Amino acid sequence: MHRDLKPENILCGEELEDLKIADFGLSKMVLPKEKMDSACGTLSYVAPEVLTMQGYGREADLWSVGVIMFLLLCGKLPFDGEDHNEIIRSTIQVLEFLFYLFFVNSMRQELLEWFRILRTSPCITTTHMSHISCSQL
Repeated sequence: MHRDLKPENILCGEELEDLKIADFGLSKMVLPKEKMDSACGTLSYVAPEVLTMQGYGREADLWSVGVIMFLLLCGKLPFDGEDHNEIIRSTIQVLEFLFYLFFVNSMRQELLEWFRILRTSPCITTTHMSHISCSQL
């Protein structure tokens, strides 16, 4: 496991497919199910489970690859801030957001039916709906 994947550690050759990974200073050989608990890596690319010290596996490197892909596609880091604490907070908060997305996706059919009923109900208009917040639903 590399544990510090970031653009600076990806070397490009003359051809696009000539990529090499560099700087194995934090890398570690791990078993497939092995969990590590030492926090290391570059803050903006580190997975939330590394920051929360809950133990992490090889999947943490895939998180770093995802952050790199986001950076390449959008031109900015997905989790950034004015200082280290802001970066940590925004990275950890994404876990809550992902849980929310999972919950909404698993409840999608029920939610769609509920919104269909609301939309067709004669007593609720679009004007009423625009004033309802998520916490009121």
